[in-house]
Amino acid sequence: MEDTTNSDEQKQLIKLTMLNQYDDLRNDVELQKLIIWQLSENRLLLKRIAESKEVSRDDLFAKTNVKSQNGRAIFAILEAGIIQLSLNESTNASNLCGIDTKSEKGRDMIKNALIDFVDLAFTQQQDLPKQVHNQ
Repeated sequence: MEDTTNSDEQKQLIKLTMLNQYDDLRNDVELQKLIIWQLSENRLLLKRIAESKEVSRDDLFAKTNVKSQNGRAIFAILEAGIIQLSLNESTNASNLCGIDTKSEKGRDMIKNALIDFVDLAFTQQQDLPKQVHNQ
């Protein structure tokens, strides 16, 4: 049987990582510029940074029970969402899907959703049957 305390600690670690990533990216203009640069150019240095980040993600997953590809896919979507929300907030737009991402209430809504998604990822310990079909 799974150690619930250990599982709760693992979930908390992932939640804090995601929430910190959201706050750090929202508040650090230089980090935002680095992300934009990384997304817009193909350079060896940027590739090495991306590879280093992937090693850090693997280390984090190794410390948790997120073993399935489905759980990792959830975290990939979360990370991409965090980047989009942070960059969106730092530019002219403040609303995304009706949420004012520049307001404390809007940021709290985003953070609560991040926490809910982390909980979801931990419930998806098995890879789901393939549901997407090429048409």
